[in-house]
Amino acid sequence: MGKASSSKKVARAASTGGGRTARGTAPWGWYSVLALFVLVGSALVFVSRGERIDKLNPKGGVRPRVGDHWHAALGVYLCDRFAPNVPDSGQDPHGIHTHGDGVVHIHPFDRTSSGNNAQLRVFDTTVGMTLSATKVKLPNDSKTYTDGVTKCGGKTGSLSLFVNGRQVAGDPADYRPKDRDLLILAFTAKGKEFPKRPPTAAELDHLSDVGASTTPTTGATTPLPAGTATTPATTPTTSTTAPPASTTSSSAP
Repeated sequence: MGKASSSKKVARAASTGGGRTARGTAPWGWYSVLALFVLVGSALVFVSRGERIDKLNPKGGVRPRVGDHWHAALGVYLCDRFAPNVPDSGQDPHGIHTHGDGVVHIHPFDRTSSGNNAQLRVFDTTVGMTLSATKVKLPNDSKTYTDGVTKCGGKTGSLSLFVNGRQVAGDPADYRPKDRDLLILAFTAKGKEFPKRPPTAAELDHLSDVGASTTPTTGATTPLPAGTATTPATTPTTSTTAPPASTTSSSAP
C-alpha cells in the first residue's frame, strides 16, 4: 500500500517537472514587458503629436488661431462648367466668409471657428450653402446636386473635393482649408475631366482685406478696392453760429 502511494507521488512530480505546478505561477515577466511597451508607445505618440502641433504653430495650439488671416481660392464645378462665385451673405458671425470674390476668407473670431473647428461647414453655414458627403447646393442656385440622383449629360454624377489638384476623401464639409489652398468642389459624371485649379486662384495675390480687423459683423463685408486709403473720411461740419442781427432800425412814427 505504501509502495503504491510512493509511486503515485513520483509520477505526479514527474508530470510537473519536479517542482511547483504551472497553474500556481504567474508570468510576471511577460506582464512587465507588455506594460513597458504600452508606456513607451504612449510616450512616442504624445511626443509625435507635440512635434506636429509645433510645426503647425510654433507658439502652441492648432492653427488657424484667432487673429490669423488666411485665404483659400474656391471653385464649384457643376457637371460641365464652373458656377458663379458663392455670393457674400452679408453675415460673418464666426470669421469664415467670402466677399463674393471666389475666396474663402478665414479670420476666426473665437474657438468655434479656429483650430480644428475651422472647417468648410462653418463657411457653408455662413453663406447659406448646403454641403455634405453626397450633395451640394449653392445659395444662388435652386438646384441640389445629389450623388447617384442628379444627372450630368445623361449620366449620374457624384461629388468630390480636390485640394491643390488632388482629391480628398471624406465629407468635404469636414475639410479644414489651409492658407492659400486651391479648392475645387466638383459634381461630375464618372470619368469627366475638369480643371483642378479654381478660376479665382489669382485673387490670392490681389487681396485687399489682408490685415483687416477681425470683428464679428452682421452687415455686408464688401472689401475696399486695392490701394484705397483706409483713413476715415472727415465728416463735414455745419456751422451753428447764428446769423448777425440786423443793424437797421426803424423810427417810431
